[in-house]
Amino acid sequence: WLGRALGMQILELQLCEWPSNPVTLPFPPTIEVLSIAYVDPDGAEQTLDVPDPLWFEDMPAVRGRPGDVKIRYRAGYATVAAGEPPVWTNAAPAPIEVAMLMLVAHWYENREAVQIDSTAVELPFAVEALLSPYRVWWF
Repeated sequence: WLGRALGMQILELQLCEWPSNPVTLPFPPTIEVLSIAYVDPDGAEQTLDVPDPLWFEDMPAVRGRPGDVKIRYRAGYATVAAGEPPVWTNAAPAPIEVAMLMLVAHWYENREAVQIDSTAVELPFAVEALLSPYRVWWF
């Protein structure tokens, strides 16, 4: 429903060609881009240095099949603590955490999949109100 990564995770965007600028990776927030790989017209896999910011100009030719461009990235709400290896801790914004707790409480109170003797039960309004500012719309 939110269209974003809550807990820290590694995702991979696969495309058949280079994305247009500015690059918007799905399921924000993006923490860091880990790698960029592509398949050249000869079918050999190549890697690129990760630009900062993520902007593609004068990119090498790709074969043009699905999955020929792969962008691996870390996404989600997380903080990192210094150390070897670094320790990632999930850190979703407080309104999202409160909305999740409210939704779990709602499901606890309304455990049945269908309630015959009452009206339909929708998502609690407060949950939607808390989550709406964080919703990402993909058009």
